[in-house]
Amino acid sequence: KFVDLRWQLDRNLFHRCRGRLHANMTSFGVILNECQRSQAAHKKCVRMLLEKKKEMGEAFLEELVFHLQHVLLVFKHDAGVERVLSFVVTFVTHREEGKEEESDEFLENMLSFLVCIAKAKDKAVRYRVCQLIAGIFNGMDEDAEVSDDLAQEIMTSMLERLQDKVPQVRAQAARALARLQDPGENATFEDDPIVEAYKHILACDKNKDVRKAVLASMAIADATMPDIVDRTSDINDEVRRVAYHVLAAKVPLQSMKIADRVLVLRRGLSDRVKRVADAAHQLLEHWFKTSAKGDVLKLLGMLDVELYEKDAVVVVEALIKLGIVKPMEAAKQAAEKGEGLRGVTIHRLLLSEEALLWRVIIEKLSEESQQHGSAAANALGATAAVEAAVASDYLEAIESALPATVEEYVAGIEQHAHAGMEFRFTTRQLLELSNRVDMTEATGRISASNLIAELMQEIPTGEDRTLVADGGDGSWERTLLKVANHVHLESSEFANFMSGIILELFQTWLENGNLTCDGALWTQVLALLGAFWEVASNTRTADSTVFSTCHMLERLVVPAFQHDNHAVCREAVKCLGLYCVLDTYGSSSYLQVFYSAASSAVETSAVRAAAVSALLDLALLRGFHAIEECFPAPVDNGAKELSLLSLMMGALQERPSEDSSLDPLTDDDEPRTVAAEGMAKLLMHLDLMPPGKSFSDEEAARVFSRLVLLYFDASTEGSLRLRQCLSVFFDAFASSCARHHRIICAAFLPTVRKAGLSVASKRGRGLSGTAQVSRFLLQLLQQPISPTSEREMVEETGHLDLMFKIAVELRSCAPGCHEKEGKAFVAALCKALGTVPFDSRQEERAFHLYTLVVQLANINTIRADRSARKDLEVLQEALYATFPEKHEPMSEEALDRLWTNAMQMHNNDIQLKDAPLPFELKEHVVERRTTRLASTYHNPSTSSNSVEDPVSDDSENDFEDCEEYSNENQIDVLHVDKCMKENRNERLALKENLDL
Repeated sequence: KFVDLRWQLDRNLFHRCRGRLHANMTSFGVILNECQRSQAAHKKCVRMLLEKKKEMGEAFLEELVFHLQHVLLVFKHDAGVERVLSFVVTFVTHREEGKEEESDEFLENMLSFLVCIAKAKDKAVRYRVCQLIAGIFNGMDEDAEVSDDLAQEIMTSMLERLQDKVPQVRAQAARALARLQDPGENATFEDDPIVEAYKHILACDKNKDVRKAVLASMAIADATMPDIVDRTSDINDEVRRVAYHVLAAKVPLQSMKIADRVLVLRRGLSDRVKRVADAAHQLLEHWFKTSAKGDVLKLLGMLDVELYEKDAVVVVEALIKLGIVKPMEAAKQAAEKGEGLRGVTIHRLLLSEEALLWRVIIEKLSEESQQHGSAAANALGATAAVEAAVASDYLEAIESALPATVEEYVAGIEQHAHAGMEFRFTTRQLLELSNRVDMTEATGRISASNLIAELMQEIPTGEDRTLVADGGDGSWERTLLKVANHVHLESSEFANFMSGIILELFQTWLENGNLTCDGALWTQVLALLGAFWEVASNTRTADSTVFSTCHMLERLVVPAFQHDNHAVCREAVKCLGLYCVLDTYGSSSYLQVFYSAASSAVETSAVRAAAVSALLDLALLRGFHAIEECFPAPVDNGAKELSLLSLMMGALQERPSEDSSLDPLTDDDEPRTVAAEGMAKLLMHLDLMPPGKSFSDEEAARVFSRLVLLYFDASTEGSLRLRQCLSVFFDAFASSCARHHRIICAAFLPTVRKAGLSVASKRGRGLSGTAQVSRFLLQLLQQPISPTSEREMVEETGHLDLMFKIAVELRSCAPGCHEKEGKAFVAALCKALGTVPFDSRQEERAFHLYTLVVQLANINTIRADRSARKDLEVLQEALYATFPEKHEPMSEEALDRLWTNAMQMHNNDIQLKDAPLPFELKEHVVERRTTRLASTYHNPSTSSNSVEDPVSDDSENDFEDCEEYSNENQIDVLHVDKCMKENRNERLALKENLDL
């Protein structure tokens, strides 16, 4: 009985404890703690919370909000907090069967509470509220409804949060507005305020997470597609990757313009970041499977291969990389089924997409065979045998893809050439494969030569857009020249062949009387001649070409300069420039022609660009000053002497003409782009030129300064070739040799001065032009030099000279800087002075610089600027650390002599005279600062920190109480040199001239 009673008591106690435990388990705190364990427990917790909701009734929301407040105060990312918020979103968006209206009412009440606290001062609350609203809206069922008033309140609140100063809040607000976008009556999203806010954020927001959130939330429409496409070139690789994922998930290929399709694939497939390139390959594969239905030719047809040939080639290569196109299998199937190039007949011609596809396939097979052949030649034993067998397989695949004989290959080209202008692109693709065809057979060579001669003698009619005279880009002529060069293996044979064709064309058109009246005919003849000379210069056949074609110069090229058609003049200048490259020593007599064309205000930009290109090519071959020496002296005694440097500097300052209706400009036809590229090449080859033939260091510094200002000019943002050329040049120039560092140092101060007047502020992201350009030049100076000899390892880089010049510049202008521009200029110079790398082995010069820096730190303008003062303190510590032992104090005379020498070096800089300060100095400003000489030699960590609050230098009676000090303890820190003060009119004239 006792045992039974004990068991009965224990059982009753167990049931009471279980009831209490069940009651505790259903409390809010326990449920929210339980949901933090894992996502799998959320369904169970939702059921428990629903039971709690039934028990508590209307008080449930208040209790839930009370417990939720603890989570809203956590800003830091935490896994437990994220699971709690995810659980709350799951519960709020849960709709019980039969109680949908009650669930929607509870959802609206929850959203109303969140909107009320969305303006909280605590950033954590704002962040978590926007996160909850975004999660609830994105997790709502399609049947769930929210009142219009509440939706309007949420939209207004979240649009305000899009302007929040905290990036995390802006990102969550962007996610919350995703389902509130209104397409409007026309379903274009053009008038939607949310879409407009999204566009502004994509263009202006600096935080990558915000841009990523907007990309994932923005609706897809014609109005938003340009903004999404623009993000494929975002500065951040993560944003670019998200842009490609959005395009793959939301945008079908057919809904995009052809230009946008090509642009997106071009940027992504050539992206340097592997993750972005992989995302672009995934996008291409997705479009191939969904939009093109697995058909390669259909995909290429959507990209317009004739207009975007290079991009289509990249796409085919990407398909080969993905394994979608298999060149070996395609070649074998073509041989078995008689398709591809072997299936060409008069009734079955290749389309543009087919021709380009087979061209890329054969080129890929040829590349693989060459790689394996080289590997077999460099290997031994079994490895060599394996590589040779693989190379043989690729060669067999090429033979199976190409026509069986040369006659069949030429016949296929002839069929496409005679089929009409719509097959001209296909014809050129087949001609590109001529170097893969064996032309050793005499019969095949003769037929190919006859076909090339026939194609070259075509007369432009205005309908064939492939000819240069009809607006072509010259690719057709270059392809014909390439095939002719391959057919005629010997250089003399090739030169005679081309000379005969060009003279025959010239004589035929001259006899018909069309050459003098029709500019298109003359343009085509000159284009063929220029392409011939270009191929000859690249194939080392200059001697035979000059002797066989010199008679064409006077008959074809020289008369073309007097033609009224600008296209004829442009081709004539190009031809003359190529001929001068071939005949270097006989080119002196034509330099005046190039100079006149380049400096003429009547000629079009394309003609002047061709003349500039010719002059710079000759300067690279013979030397810059060697070309100037060949210029004839002016006939008039008062005329200005011809200067190639002044001509090129003027071309660098030239802006593209706004009126491009008569002469549509491209990057290659812009004189500024051509001049910048040529001058950059000349600077890179300074050491390769004979002494006296190239730039001096002063001239090189002047040119370098102009290139830097051109790089930061806002008007060059559209010149892609110019910007790419300069961005590559600067890094290569700075890392080449010590002489290049000296040139950069010499150009530093003039460039920084002009930058204050000329650099567009919008490219600086809030920085002044001085600070931006100064930082860029300092990055170049910090690049390590790649020495090619032991002499260059110890050669002077000029960094300390630059630091002395900056110190004198600060001493001259800092006390007179009272405006915002002047203070920004001084701050940038202080930052530069503390950042320039210096050689610690030059102990004496470092000690002298340390002495000057200590004096500069006591100027009021510098003392008042915390960042400038800090930069000088850091420099003092760095210089002080280079002294192995304590130096003797400098006398007042030695210090004055040091400043005098530094000022003389500063004043002797010719470039500074042409670059006035970007602000006005206050007149009659003479400051005297009392500084003990002994403070110059103790630890700088104590000297700079002991400075009192900055003293205003508006009064000329500063430091009147310092008169009690003896003259031995007083030194002049600044005396404004009147010769350094530039006239305001001169400064404004320079600013107007630059117009930047």
